[in-house]
Amino acid sequence: MTITVNGTNDAAVISGSNTGAVTEETQLHTSGTLTVTDVDTGEAHFSNTNIVGTLGTLHLTDNGSWTYDLDNTNPTVQALGKGSTATDTITVHSADGTPHQVTIIVNGTNDTAVIGGSNTGAVTEETQLHTSGSLTVTDVDTGEAHFSNTNIVGTLGTLHLTNNGNWTYDLDNTNPTVQALGKGATATDTITVHSADGTPHQVTITVNGTNDKAVIGGSNTGAVTEETQLHTSGT
Repeated sequence: MTITVNGTNDAAVISGSNTGAVTEETQLHTSGTLTVTDVDTGEAHFSNTNIVGTLGTLHLTDNGSWTYDLDNTNPTVQALGKGSTATDTITVHSADGTPHQVTIIVNGTNDTAVIGGSNTGAVTEETQLHTSGSLTVTDVDTGEAHFSNTNIVGTLGTLHLTNNGNWTYDLDNTNPTVQALGKGATATDTITVHSADGTPHQVTITVNGTNDKAVIGGSNTGAVTEETQLHTSGT
């Protein structure tokens, strides 16, 4: 009597390092090693393969060593701000097709905002005490393309900034430095603003002087007398 025994696939057991972490801009690679056991002859291994995930690529060798390369140009990666994370979960398979997941944590970093718009203005002592403008901000990090409502005191006045970038500068016309400016003289008030992520940007205000009338006082009368007192004086 002949008995034929047909084999079936026994699922492999995969273990080892199945997590890793990378960081946008600064740490783009992570690696680990998986192990595989399989009672089925010749199936206790992997195949050399590159597996594209949602945020990067995992390179797997037949002995289970793997390296993950973050795609730092991916918009989702670039949109991660400091303290935020995303996950790339990649499924690998042993020789018999047994699946196993490798999970990569992607940490965000702060991308410097780009600030543009009108960053200069001019005011004039006594006659034109206000000037205004509007700044623009772009930031690839999600939720950081804005300013905060704030009042920033400079050396000669105050700049009022709104969250959408509109600003108004009010000159302190009582400031002695302002009042000391003569016609044709100027002073500068440079104020630093910050976008939501802390990116600094300078707004420069030129303060023009005017002629302030002199104040003349003292003795402005005198008296003389015919024949007897021919002179008088004062200061």
